Amino acid sequence: MIRNKIPVLIVALGLIVFVAGCSKPTGNQNASANANVSTTNLKEEPKMKELDHDNLEYQGSPGEKVTIRITAQGTTHMVTYKLDGGATQVLKQGDAIEFDLKNVSGQRTDLEVTIDGDHEGSYEMVIENVTNCAKDAQHIGKCVRTRRVPPKKVSLFAFFVA
Repeated sequence: MIRNKIPVLIVALGLIVFVAGCSKPTGNQNASANANVSTTNLKEEPKMKELDHDNLEYQGSPGEKVTIRITAQGTTHMVTYKLDGGATQVLKQGDAIEFDLKNVSGQRTDLEVTIDGDHEGSYEMVIENVTNCAKDAQHIGKCVRTRRVPPKKVSLFAFFVA
């Protein structure tokens, strides 16, 4: 008689294990899962802050990526730049100036941008991911500056590490 009941017991035991595996987590397991989600959501991407709009000064987190897009409007694209006094580099039309801030609090990165044009026009210079730009009325995280050319213009930016 017992031999006939063993397959039934095995099936029943398998069903109990299956149902237990599909049940909702206990209160402690659920709290643990929520804790992991909330710490992940608290991690925020670094955002650049504008320190002084007129003096082109910004501050960001150690190692934060800086992106500046420069677009010619109504004139030929003629842009060069130097990072921390290094060699002059040509910025090709459609490219962006990108670099990482230094890693030590208080350190500074200097960026010199020279723009020129072969006839009257302007340049739009956009510093991306800036949280508090004085000229960002739409609050889109972009600090936009417009410079008219000619004559040739040199802009000196300073980026500090918080």
